[in-house]
Amino acid sequence: MLLKRSGVLFLDDEPKYMVDEIGDNMLAFYKIKEKTINDFKETKDLNTLSKDYIVHHRQYKAPKFDNAELNSFVKKHFSKDRERVGYSKVYALPVFTSNISEETDFITGNLLPCFEYKPNNKTTNIFISIHNIKWKDKADIDFDKVSELIYYNELMKP
Repeated sequence: MLLKRSGVLFLDDEPKYMVDEIGDNMLAFYKIKEKTINDFKETKDLNTLSKDYIVHHRQYKAPKFDNAELNSFVKKHFSKDRERVGYSKVYALPVFTSNISEETDFITGNLLPCFEYKPNNKTTNIFISIHNIKWKDKADIDFDKVSELIYYNELMKP
């Protein structure tokens, strides 16, 4: 599936969920990291908000290669004992997902493109317009991290 854009669902002028639009008519809703809500209240910048995540701390050993040039490159990036510490963000799974359809908006009573509000993934028959979502300029994709992971995976191949 293709991630089209990311945004924030606001209810009563408060950020409620991070939202990813996936494909043509699917929305995924994520809990917002609490610390980023406080940052948003100070800056009013949507880009300060983030999906909830945990940080994993990892230690891993440098791989050894038959190729001397590759070994010297790896040695430059690892300590003398050939260990390295790494951190990675692991985002929480969506709280719920919903399709976009033409429904009567619960807030305005108008027929609009809406999603079904499903806290705890339970059907409520409450439809909220997608106009309550403020879209970010870009999706939440850390391209530096993606390229780093691709590079590391290439190094680790046997």
